[in-house]
Amino acid sequence: MNNGVFICHCALFSLFLQKELIRTVDLGPFKHTVDDGLELRKAAFECVDTLLDSCLDQVNPSSFIVPYLLSGLDDHYDVKMPCHLILSKLADKCPSAVLAVLDSLVDPLQKTINFRTKQDAVKQEVDRNEDMIRSALRTIASLNRIRYAKIFVRLISFLHDDP
Repeated sequence: MNNGVFICHCALFSLFLQKELIRTVDLGPFKHTVDDGLELRKAAFECVDTLLDSCLDQVNPSSFIVPYLLSGLDDHYDVKMPCHLILSKLADKCPSAVLAVLDSLVDPLQKTINFRTKQDAVKQEVDRNEDMIRSALRTIASLNRIRYAKIFVRLISFLHDDP
């Protein structure tokens, strides 16, 4: 196995949330969950983004979108952001691969857009959430530009859904 193939396999394995890398830390009366795999997943998605930019002709985007990209769209903020970017790029460069799974992409994007921070959230949390919503909306705009996307009922109903 050459180095490039090995790196791809390691990156793809790292895209999923690994429960053994999540731990709970006691901070006095509070418990805090720490995800030691977050940086690894974030870096793996950034590697995938680079692979799609540099050698898209050697990657099968259809096999990447499900389940890897779907798991990233339901992950932490720092993982969702590169996933939105990757999905936007795939919508422009490989629209047929995205169309094949378009219905399954609506729910995680809708969940991101509808997420509201708590009333007592600090400004940084509110700003991050607004950034994530803008990113998801840019992704939806990319999906909507795909030629035959308008025939997908779930996307259309989501686009025309009144908040």
